[in-house]
Amino acid sequence: MSTIDGERKPIELRRTVVTGTFISPKLIFQKDEKPFKYKWEKGIPVKTISKQIKIICNSVLPTNFRLEIEKPFSVYPDSFSLLPDKSAMARIDFDPTFNHSKRSGVEHRKLIVRHLKHP
Repeated sequence: MSTIDGERKPIELRRTVVTGTFISPKLIFQKDEKPFKYKWEKGIPVKTISKQIKIICNSVLPTNFRLEIEKPFSVYPDSFSLLPDKSAMARIDFDPTFNHSKRSGVEHRKLIVRHLKHP
């Protein structure tokens, strides 16, 4: 709205309409769950257990994202930049020495995806 020549009543000079298609980034993971099992044995040194996971960009636009997970797990690499229909591999590591009580237990953690530069 605008006023011309001191008019008190605003006059509509232009109406702008903006439309768009909003595309959310979409990733496909090879598997939803990756179980890690460790069995302690006397005299055998503790080793980190690793598993690979494939990540596919299932979007029409490129996507940049980070992966995060809480200890006793870690992920490498943790930053990705994928083009549409392209894939990458990530390694998930489990550190059995995290539990110092030497008792059996179950650790549940979620792999978190944080998209970068996406509203």
